[in-house]
Amino acid sequence: MLKLQHSGGKSLSLPNPVLAALQERLRTPQGFSDYQAIQTGLMTTYGIDIPYKTRWGIVHNRL
Repeated sequence: MLKLQHSGGKSLSLPNPVLAALQERLRTPQGFSDYQAIQTGLMTTYGIDIPYKTRWGIVHNRL
């Protein structure tokens, strides 16, 4: 009864190397100006298109 159970949940929409690169870029002084700039960077560098809500959640909850 005291064991914590993890339901597994949904997998991340970004691969770990992309998340690491995004986190590293956000730590730099230039970072990103807004969430649209994040989307543009993901699209041009990795060819990844994710919705605004997903971008916001990743930045605020994961990074």
